[in-house]
Amino acid sequence: MHLTIAFLFSMIACYFGLGAPVLEQVLLDWSILLPYFLIVLGALLGGIFPDIDSQSSKMNWLAEVFIGLFIIGSIYFEEKVYALFAGIILVGIQFLKHRGFMHSAVVLGGFSILLLFIETDFAIGFSLGWVSHLALDRL
Repeated sequence: MHLTIAFLFSMIACYFGLGAPVLEQVLLDWSILLPYFLIVLGALLGGIFPDIDSQSSKMNWLAEVFIGLFIIGSIYFEEKVYALFAGIILVGIQFLKHRGFMHSAVVLGGFSILLLFIETDFAIGFSLGWVSHLALDRL
């Protein structure tokens, strides 16, 4: 349900961003769609990200796999400080209370600001997905 609503939110955002002239340009240059792809991808990840604190969620599983691969890569490239930091995060995730810290507006704001420095379109989608997740949890 969270992914479906997050996808819907991202599609609405993309619809208002896309106009008929842009759609005509897409036929000539597909790179125009990249920002919209990043919004949708961000919304899908943001829609499940707050459930990283739930041991049975898809996001928790994805985080464990990604962090595990990051640790292996860090050790391989002899970046032991990164591996240690990632390990601390991996262990810390296991102690988060479901619908606690990760379901707060403060964390949403912090992640959104951090992501704005990395990729604006992804940050917009991620924030939309996170907001839709929090709204659904309130129902």
